[in-house]
Amino acid sequence: MYSSKSTDYQSATITNNGFWPDIAAGEFEEVRAIPPRVSHESVRDALLTAVSNINNRLTELQRRWQSLGYERAGDVPAPHVVTFAQGSADTVQEATTGRNAVEALYIKAVYAQAKADLMPEFSTTGMKDVWPGENAPDARRGLLTESAMAIRTLIGVPRASAGLIG
Repeated sequence: MYSSKSTDYQSATITNNGFWPDIAAGEFEEVRAIPPRVSHESVRDALLTAVSNINNRLTELQRRWQSLGYERAGDVPAPHVVTFAQGSADTVQEATTGRNAVEALYIKAVYAQAKADLMPEFSTTGMKDVWPGENAPDARRGLLTESAMAIRTLIGVPRASAGLIG
């Protein structure tokens, strides 16, 4: 279905469980270059599904961190972004703390899984003309791998692991 929708990103927010960060649907659309032909409803559904799936996979990790006293993922000690307000040299700069690495990995996992779920939409909305070299199955596999790697990093599992077959 063709939509004349420009790059107006939606303002919807997927509210989370209080521990993991909320997900801004418009930020996802912008950061992951979601084509404007994909409906806002499809985007929201993909994000809801991804959040639910990833929250289920991270239940034990969330419980462990909460048992250590961390109320939110942003409270877990990890590298984080700090930005300073622009001001003159003789004024005290105000620092704002942004998301930390835990939140960034969570968001990366959600975004990658949600975009993978939307890939069939891309092929049905004329995206072959927009991304002529894009192989949808390969791109989808790559996104699911990206999501899995972010989750593995969060739970402390190495990128590659070996086990004995018994």
